Amino acid sequence: MKYVLNLTVAFDFDSRRLSLRNDDRIFIDLTKPATRLLIELIKNNRTNTSREDLLNNVWINYGFSASNASLNNYISELRRSFATLEMNRDVIITIPKVGFRLDADIQTIARFGSPETCKEQVLDDLSVAAEQPDDSTTQVKREGSPAPPIDIVPPQIEAGSNSPTVAKTTNLKATIKIKLLSLCLALLVLFIYFMATKPDNTVPVEQLFQEGQCTIYSLGPDKDTPNMLSRIKLHIAKMNIDCRSVKRDVFYIEELPEKNVNNTIFISVCDKSEDNQYRTCRNKFEDTRKNIK
Repeated sequence: MKYVLNLTVAFDFDSRRLSLRNDDRIFIDLTKPATRLLIELIKNNRTNTSREDLLNNVWINYGFSASNASLNNYISELRRSFATLEMNRDVIITIPKVGFRLDADIQTIARFGSPETCKEQVLDDLSVAAEQPDDSTTQVKREGSPAPPIDIVPPQIEAGSNSPTVAKTTNLKATIKIKLLSLCLALLVLFIYFMATKPDNTVPVEQLFQEGQCTIYSLGPDKDTPNMLSRIKLHIAKMNIDCRSVKRDVFYIEELPEKNVNNTIFISVCDKSEDNQYRTCRNKFEDTRKNIK
């Protein structure tokens, strides 16, 4: 008998196997106690089942010793199995101080494909489970002793399949990687576009004239303004710049004069070393607000 939980996971009682509903080649084999526990939860679907009832119906009634530790251990096995097959592990709900409840939409599939009443088939499967020995032949643990850890086998691909099956988790990871790659490419394109269209904020530099060992440069577009050269020479003289014995570069910029009135002037005098590197620079900023002829 097969049960389909939440249209996602199929549970085959006969083979004690959980598998993807749409691809039974991806499956997880359950232990016998976990199989009996799941059948008991299915029988009481959406009904709170006490720990005592579960211990009696899954272990004691079959002649096995029961403990809360064992119950918790096999509940964890079922939850991890559901999570591995990408079904919400919270389908098994813990009811504090009471027990557990399975909350799932359950459909049944008869062995020969015809619909069958869930309750009746569950009772049949429970009677079969009573005749099956438990998985372990080792000494039975006493009440209250910790249950042995249970290893959940990852979903397997059944032997003999003609084509490989990729689990949904793999597809999800691949989708996330593709989206992240697309986002990175989009950001890269935006960065390149921004850099390509970024306005050029550099100031044009053009040599105006040579005065001894000083080379005078204009910063900005105002190199051809009236009386500009005379104003530059005047400021060089006022700053006591020695252009006879020291090699220097002089950078000059002024605001576009209106009616022969200079508003602001900036001069930078930089001494050059033998390898044409700047050693020091002196700067002058002046707000004249007067006529310079």
